[in-house]
Amino acid sequence: MSRIIGRVVVGVSGSPRNLHALRHAVELARSYDATLIAVHAVGPARSRRRLIRRRAVPWQQAASIVVRTAFDDGLGGLPRDVDCVLLAAPGGPGPSLLAVADRANDVLVLGATRRRGGLRRRFRARVAEYCVTRADCSVLTVPPPPLAAVDRRRVKLLA
Repeated sequence: MSRIIGRVVVGVSGSPRNLHALRHAVELARSYDATLIAVHAVGPARSRRRLIRRRAVPWQQAASIVVRTAFDDGLGGLPRDVDCVLLAAPGGPGPSLLAVADRANDVLVLGATRRRGGLRRRFRARVAEYCVTRADCSVLTVPPPPLAAVDRRRVKLLA
């Protein structure tokens, strides 16, 4: 049986922008009755730092905590009506996501940033640009939520 969308793959970091993309991925998987694969990628340098700081917490366990917390914060827990697979992938976010989303009928969901100049855009858009230019599957970039567009300096002044 051929499906339009077989799996929905989403990277999970736990940031507010990422939680918005996670919500879109869950709705897409629900709409097409597809399997949702949530991936948290941890590079070797980050995993070593995490081991040193937390003393004997393996990177797989730390990644599992990040993914579970993201589902709790963004959706109130794992959705019961969607098949979910939670993965902790070693390596950088871009290569790890593309290694999982390797089928033609997969959809990779990424949080996108608004176009900005300078270093901010350069560092935040790196994973999205990497995946869009190298993916063999469809890539859906989700813009940030409206409140994320508010300048942080103005929010600090109001507080």
